[in-house]
Amino acid sequence: MKKITTTTIIIPALKNSLILKNTINHCLNLKNAPDIFIVTDDKHNLFFNDNKSVNYLIVQPGLTMSKKRNLAAKNTYTEYLAFFDSDSFPASSDWIEHAIKKINQDENIYCVGGPDTSPFNQNKSQKSVGLLKKSYLISGFRNHRKNIMPEMYVNELSSSNLFMKRNKYLELGGMDENLYTGEDTDLYNRIIAKGKKLLYSPDVHAYHYDRTFKSFLIERYDRGMQSTVAIKSYIKNILFKNNIQKGSAYTGKTFRFEFLINPLFFPYIIFIIFNFKLKIISNLILLPLYMMLTFSILESIRLCKFKIKIFSFFFKLILSVIICSMASFLLFFNISINLKKYYRNFSDTHN
Repeated sequence: MKKITTTTIIIPALKNSLILKNTINHCLNLKNAPDIFIVTDDKHNLFFNDNKSVNYLIVQPGLTMSKKRNLAAKNTYTEYLAFFDSDSFPASSDWIEHAIKKINQDENIYCVGGPDTSPFNQNKSQKSVGLLKKSYLISGFRNHRKNIMPEMYVNELSSSNLFMKRNKYLELGGMDENLYTGEDTDLYNRIIAKGKKLLYSPDVHAYHYDRTFKSFLIERYDRGMQSTVAIKSYIKNILFKNNIQKGSAYTGKTFRFEFLINPLFFPYIIFIIFNFKLKIISNLILLPLYMMLTFSILESIRLCKFKIKIFSFFFKLILSVIICSMASFLLFFNISINLKKYYRNFSDTHN
């Protein structure tokens, strides 16, 4: 007797690359025999077009990832939805079984996810980015996403490794289709604002290809802008007591005060440079810089384990922090770069 499918895996994509093919292969090997829904701009290379478990929905170019996920969710009728990116895939064949068990532990659990760590077959640039994402200076309160850690309730998961009940996803209206990035964070904020929970479990583990370092810097620029968006949203909700809505869901429950650091570091560096030129520098003024450099050195040692790459890693870590802070600071003055043409994951830049 054929097993009844309980889960649909939704994967939004720009290109039907070989990386996406690898993701689909891993999903087809899951024990639960899920349906797979690919929402893609690319009408070519439909590698699994003859497989009844794989559905391709070809859409017009320019749709956000949120729109693609929402389209798939509305066109499937399984009890559960699983979300992967085109360059992420489940780490074990029991992924769905673990996720179903976890999400049914408590009716207040709306999302289940886990670590999305780096696969082993990456190039040198990707491996350095994988290490950078393990640093608290990069991931901050999201650090659990790139590390195998004990089960816990968290404030954020990853849309590249996510599991939900379909009725809960639709109850929330899905992801905000107007957001090009940060759409998963917005969804989690609305869930937490409702008093519901996100569960992180090491058993719900996925692998996620890292960007190259150049693409990672674009991602860091975006993260900087998202920090400023969060700050502005939080202040607006406090002043005007707005109801929680899509795209503006930062409250006392969801706002992370580490966001405030991002827009401050870049002008501080500029201030230091001017003080050096004016020769009025003091150790008190330099103290935050000393602390930052010390922590960066310690993080480099911790993650590189005294290997020779520690020097290049330290430089990349500092540069990534500065890029993030610069973007955050500039957006306060409405100065930004439209990243839509440049913000791509590894699959979207791969043949």
